[in-house]
Amino acid sequence: MPDMDEPTAGAARSEKTLDIYELAALERGARVDVQAIPDKTLEVFEQTLDFITQEGGAQHESGTASTERLARKLEEAPDDSELRKGFIFAEILGGYDAVNDLTRHDSPAYRLSLRYGEAMLSCPLGGREQSYLEEYHDALKYAVENARDYYRKTGLEGLTVEEMQELYALVMGARDKTKKVAEILGQNLILRVEQAVAQLHHIREKILHVEQSLDGIFLVDDEVLFIATTELRGIVDDIFRGVGNHYLAGNIDGVLLLAARNLLIEVVSFYSYYGKHQIYQLFAHDRSVDRRHVTMRIRSEIRKILNACKEDNKLVLTRIMEDEEENLDLSIEAIQCEAEKEAVDAVVKILPIVDATSQSVQKKGWVRRLFGWLGF
Repeated sequence: MPDMDEPTAGAARSEKTLDIYELAALERGARVDVQAIPDKTLEVFEQTLDFITQEGGAQHESGTASTERLARKLEEAPDDSELRKGFIFAEILGGYDAVNDLTRHDSPAYRLSLRYGEAMLSCPLGGREQSYLEEYHDALKYAVENARDYYRKTGLEGLTVEEMQELYALVMGARDKTKKVAEILGQNLILRVEQAVAQLHHIREKILHVEQSLDGIFLVDDEVLFIATTELRGIVDDIFRGVGNHYLAGNIDGVLLLAARNLLIEVVSFYSYYGKHQIYQLFAHDRSVDRRHVTMRIRSEIRKILNACKEDNKLVLTRIMEDEEENLDLSIEAIQCEAEKEAVDAVVKILPIVDATSQSVQKKGWVRRLFGWLGF
C-alpha cells in the first residue's frame, strides 16, 4: 500500500483568479450546459442488489457447470458459520482480498482513500494518489460485478437466508464506499482541470507577448519561448481524463470547460507551427510550398500531442447566449480539427503558399518582419 505522497511541485491552484468568461469568449449572463454522463458503476450495484432481492432467484440455467461448481464449493465450505461465510463470499466476490475490503469498515484501503480526500482540500492529488484511488474504485466494482455474474449463472442456490442477507449488506456497503471514492476522484479531476486551464492561460499569455530576434528564435522577456511537449501532453491528459468522469460532468462549471476547449485549440495550434520553429524548418530550402504540404506538416505536429493522450473521452457543451444555442464537442477529434484549421489559416497569411488562385499572400506584423529576416 502506498504512503501518502507529498504535494506535487506546482500542483497547488493558481493564486491568480482567471476570467473564465473572457477565456470562453462569453458575455456575462451566458451559460454553458454540460452533457450528463451516466454512472455505469452505480448501475452495476443497483442491478446486483435487484438480483439478490428477487424472489425465487434470477433466471439461470439450472444444472450448468457454474451451478455445479458452486454446489461443490458449498460442500467444501467449513462447518463453522463464520469461516463458511468467508469461504463462500470469496468464491462469489472474487477472492479474500475483496471480502476483506467489503466486510471491514476500517479497511486500510478505504482509510487511505479518505486521507487522500482530506489532502485534496489543499491541492490536487498527484498522479500516484489518483491512480491508487482509481485502482481501489475498480476493485470494489469488480467484486460486485463478480457477484452479479455469479448470480446470473447460479441463482446462488444453496445459500441460506442469512447468507443472502449478509451478501446484500456487503453489496450495499461496497456501493457506499464506491460512491465516496468516486466523489473524491471527481473532485480531484475538477481541480486538475482548473489547474490545466491556468497552465494553458500562462502559455497563452506568453504567446500573446512574443518578440523576435534576428536569428528567428522566438523570445519572451529575453527567454526562448518553448512549449514543452511533455507538459502539454500532461495538460491534455488531465483535461480528457476529467471529461469522461460522471461526477465532473455533473458538478463542474461548463464555462470552465469551454475556456479549456478554446485554450487547447489556440495553444495546440501555436505549438504546431511556431512553438518548435516548424515553419522555418519546412521552408528553409523551398520558397513556395502548396497548401497540402503545409497542412500535412501541421497535422503531423498536432497528432504528436493529441494522439499521445491516454484518454479519448467526449463531452457535449451547449453554449447558450440570449436566443442562441450551439453544441460544441469537447473531444480529441474536435480539438485536432479546429487547431489544424486555425494553424493552416495562420500560415497561409504569413508565407508564400502556392494554390490555384495565388502565388503568395500578404505578410503581416512581426511575423512578416521575422520571415523577412529569414529570407522569405
